[in-house]
Amino acid sequence: MLLAVLSAVVLGVNSLVIRRTVKNGEPIALAIVDHVVGAIVFASIVLLAAGPIVWPTQPIAYAVMVFGGIAWALGANYVFRSFKANEVSLNAPLTKTSLVWTLLLGVLWLNESAGAWKIIGTVLIMLGALALSFDKKLLGKLKEIGVRDALLAAFFLGIAYVFDKKGLEYFDFNLYVLSSFLIPLALFLLFVKKPIGKTRALLKNAGKSALLVAFLDMVWYALMMLALKTGESSQVSPILQLSLIVSVVGGVIVFGEKKDLMQKIIGSAAVLLGAILVVS
Repeated sequence: MLLAVLSAVVLGVNSLVIRRTVKNGEPIALAIVDHVVGAIVFASIVLLAAGPIVWPTQPIAYAVMVFGGIAWALGANYVFRSFKANEVSLNAPLTKTSLVWTLLLGVLWLNESAGAWKIIGTVLIMLGALALSFDKKLLGKLKEIGVRDALLAAFFLGIAYVFDKKGLEYFDFNLYVLSSFLIPLALFLLFVKKPIGKTRALLKNAGKSALLVAFLDMVWYALMMLALKTGESSQVSPILQLSLIVSVVGGVIVFGEKKDLMQKIIGSAAVLLGAILVVS
């Protein structure tokens, strides 16, 4: 589970870089840069690898690849949009509700285990996330578009994690990761209005930080995929919630998000305890 922990740390740090970057450009442009860099790197790895590329013969394998790519495209779109609208210390806990969908699909589709500790740990993680996002009343911030974007991002990302786990049963690791960058990129270029112009504007205003986001995103994703290859998605995904600690603390220190600080500390502690119970 060390790979999952490392992935969580990198993901948490990247959330801070994303927040700073999207202030200076279109969120969808950052998604495009992110996927272009990832596609180039993993295409190089696949092409330089020794031996021929082995393609699955089962049609279901390609359905998993395509639907996983679509889920990643929608998740990336909404998550970058939500980081532009929300503080990191609010956005991070909201996106952690992806765990609900990962756990549910992991049990129903992949026949993964759902023991008592995993369920208790998952409940603690969700309670921590709810505590962090509480504002006068439960889910009181749903009226804000940034909050809705974060919840939609969580929904699609939770689904994407499970598709990734299933996809690794059919495809070589690097080939499947490449598809996870290429398919969303193709969708962005096809359906986003003036994608090239928006991307150029972002690179002009925040080129270095945009490339850093792409690099960190590639690192955490690769670490997560390796963790999924060796463990259950409904176990790996809760560990990734540790990124919440990095995001909340980083939001307080880097961006001065000190409103409701005790609430953030309590909520983050619940998430940490939940993650420990899940892997115990």
